[in-house]
Formats: sequence, structure tokens, C-alpha cells
Amino acid sequence: MPWKPLLMPSGLTPRGLDDNDDLDLDIRASKQREHASHVFKYLHPSLVHAKVQSVDDDTKTIAESALQQKYIDLLEKRISQLELAVNETASKTTEDSKDDTKWTYVVALREWDNSTASYKDKNVAESLLKKEQLKDVAYVYRRVVYGTYSGEKRAYSEIELEDPKLVQLLKSEIDNKYPGVNFDGNTVYMQAPFPAIIHNWDKLRKRTEREPDSQACKDLTHLLDRIETADELEDYFKAREANMSSKVTTFETLWTLFPPKALVVVKPFNGVAQLLQVSSPPIPFPKAPIKNI
Repeated sequence: MPWKPLLMPSGLTPRGLDDNDDLDLDIRASKQREHASHVFKYLHPSLVHAKVQSVDDDTKTIAESALQQKYIDLLEKRISQLELAVNETASKTTEDSKDDTKWTYVVALREWDNSTASYKDKNVAESLLKKEQLKDVAYVYRRVVYGTYSGEKRAYSEIELEDPKLVQLLKSEIDNKYPGVNFDGNTVYMQAPFPAIIHNWDKLRKRTEREPDSQACKDLTHLLDRIETADELEDYFKAREANMSSKVTTFETLWTLFPPKALVVVKPFNGVAQLLQVSSPPIPFPKAPIKNI
């Protein structure tokens, strides 16, 4: 196919492409590439910074969302625990209210029944077993009656010292560490045959003579007179003066001569004297039936 001449502007003449033209095209393309690279060189750092900043913002947003979700989960967990605790408390209260049984109290008096040879409880009014509150009482002398398995009735005597002044008076004359007696309580209790008083009998009698007009000494005199007539000490006081004057004693009243901590010289072996201390005297307890109840 024959080539048609191109219309060229005036002053220009058409010519064909040769090797020099190809070289020119390569040069121009290389320059265009360098120019584009140069432009990209100045634009690339800003584009990269914008991209990195966008990634940081996204990461920060994700971290904040995760932290917020974590706190939400913890809060929901705590709310669930509180609801469970409230439900358990309400359930326990309901169970307690269901088991709100009205209990009653029984006051019983236990006595020995000879017909059945056993103890039996008898319901009594609580007021019968309450100790009567006495006012202005120096002491209480009481006879306690009790039954045995054989049906016999026995009794023993006891005293309760109520007046603080009387207690202090006795405490000043009797060893405060006397076995079985506590002078530091509100009420001092002693049981027949009253060894603490018998072992200090002469001292207490002389104490009443020093202040005969004081109320405490009057109460003590009355107490000693009452103890002197006690059934457990009746035989002792009958023979006391005679035995002391003749310096003899009986086996039944031997305990009255040896109070606790008393020093005794004995010759138990080959006539060698030894010094012993009394730890506790052989205090008797009434075992025979009581005649005067």
C-alpha cells in the first residue's frame, strides 16, 4: 500500500523515523520517568505520614473500645454477684421465718419417788424456785432437808451471810484463804459444821466484846448463838468447856483442834519428833438420820 504524504504545517517538512528518532523517544521517556519520580519523592512522605496516623487512630479507637468493654463486663459480673447475694439472704430469711417456732420453757422440781425407785420431774411455777430477795438481812440460817434412796429424810444446816459489814468483820478475823470459803463474793456461803467459824470461835467471841454496841458485832453475836444451837454441833458444845479444861478430846471432835495450816509435832517413827502441817482437817458430815428437821 503506497504511503500518502501528510499535510504538515508550513515550514515543516515530513521525514521518516530512523534510529536517532528512537533514541530521542527513549530519552524523553526516561526524563518523564525521572520527573514523575521527583514529584513522587516530594509527595511520598506526607502520604506515608497520613497513612500511619490513620492506622494509629484506628488502633487507639480499638484499644479504647476494648477497655470500655472490659469495664462493662466487670460491672455486669459484680451486679450478678450482688443479685445472687441478695437472693440468698432473702431465701435464708424466708426459711428462718418458716421455722419461727414458738418454744416454751419448763421449770421442773425433781424429787425422789419411792414407789418407782427413781427421780421424777414435777412442773412448778418459776416463782417457787426463785430466791426471795430479802432486804436488811444480816444472814440466813437454813435447814436443808433431803431424801435418801431408802426413803429416810435427812437434813443439814447452812448459812448465807448477806450484810457486807458482817462479812468484813468475819474476814478481818478469819484467814481469807480458808479452804471452801470465799469472803470476796456478794454472799458468803458456809455449810455445817461451819469449820471456819469453829476454828476461830474464841477470836470471834472476843471481837464481839470489843464493840458490843456496833450493829456488825450484834449481828455476829446473834450468828454465833445460832450456830451454837445447830444440830450438827449440839454434842460438841455440850462437852466443849469440860474437854478444854481437862485438855482432852474425842475422835468426833478432833477436827476442831486442827485448823488448816496448823503446825503439829508428832513422833510417828522410833520416837523421833517431826513437824507436820495440817492441809485439811477431818471435818465430819452428818450421815445418821436427823431427829430434828
